[in-house]
Amino acid sequence: MTITYVQSYFNKSMTATSDAPFSLSFADIWLREANMQVLSNDALMGDRNGQDFEMATGAVATFPYINLADVFIKNAGAGANTKIVVNGVVMTPAQVKRMFEG
Repeated sequence: MTITYVQSYFNKSMTATSDAPFSLSFADIWLREANMQVLSNDALMGDRNGQDFEMATGAVATFPYINLADVFIKNAGAGANTKIVVNGVVMTPAQVKRMFEG
């Protein structure tokens, strides 16, 4: 049996250290599918222009075809220091290219 490619999995946990929005990644990380779960303290999610999507503690949101560099999180309540975990399947460069080419 020959394996030509092993899909890469992504896991990251982050805790807010201030009430300012923070990015889940400073570099482009394209995920074919991502599950984001708030582990503690409600969060607000969105892009760099605004975080309006509310996520309660324990909530899981699933996103297809997402770039983590475009996702921003912030505390829903002042000083709450939300903790979020992201699990996903990393897209290959060829998959990302095909996605943009249509």
